[in-house]
Amino acid sequence: MHPLNNRVCLGFFDGLCDSYVNLPIQSIINLNFPLQFHIIQQHQQKDSSLQQLQISSPSQFKLFSINNTQLLHYRRNESDQWKIFLPNSLIPITIDYYNRLLHHPGATRLYDAIANHFYFTSTRSAINRFIKLVTSVSASTDHSLASATSLLNKQKLTRGTKFKLI
Repeated sequence: MHPLNNRVCLGFFDGLCDSYVNLPIQSIINLNFPLQFHIIQQHQQKDSSLQQLQISSPSQFKLFSINNTQLLHYRRNESDQWKIFLPNSLIPITIDYYNRLLHHPGATRLYDAIANHFYFTSTRSAINRFIKLVTSVSASTDHSLASATSLLNKQKLTRGTKFKLI
């Protein structure tokens, strides 16, 4: 049984539990899963701009404690479900992970899978840039995915900018 069953979720704000439906159970998942709650929390705490978001827009950003881990969540308006807000440091990892997990589903399906649980600034454009990168690398080399992932890991993504080599 998932640790966030209906009894636990009754105390949460509307839509919060929907953020966790179909996410791997944190206590039994593979240690290589890059989006474990404690990893997300560590990255959120290192990003000082995220703390400012909670102060400047409290109706859109809230901290919720899940399994003794406090995670910053986002929702555009009150009718939307809460989603875990990912800092910039986790964006390339998240896109690459879901792209591999779903066997390269294309931009739309990749967006739908990620946006179901997570939010980060410019989600759709970051995914489109990743898909273009993968496509351009696969067209120019024999190693396609390995080359694209290697290239992605050498890049730094910042809000509102394209992938840049570092």
